[in-house]
Amino acid sequence: CRVYSKLQVLGLGTALKILFSGVDAMEIGRHLQRNEVIALVVTARQFSNSIEFLKNSFGVSQTTFLDPSDAFSSPPSSFSSWM
Repeated sequence: CRVYSKLQVLGLGTALKILFSGVDAMEIGRHLQRNEVIALVVTARQFSNSIEFLKNSFGVSQTTFLDPSDAFSSPPSSFSSWM
């Protein structure tokens, strides 16, 4: 558990490093260490799994939030079962 949290923090730090460094996208690989690249991939996978879990838990389809005005009008129908 501790290792995964350290890995995720390093992954988030790497993502911020990529976003805020003024380096060209083609040269970013030269500025990252091996463990930063691994942490970034593992963190992206974990976020993807978390989003998929939430999507399946609440039964939210991709078409639910197509209209921005409907985004906060009412929660998904399965949301009330959690409360």
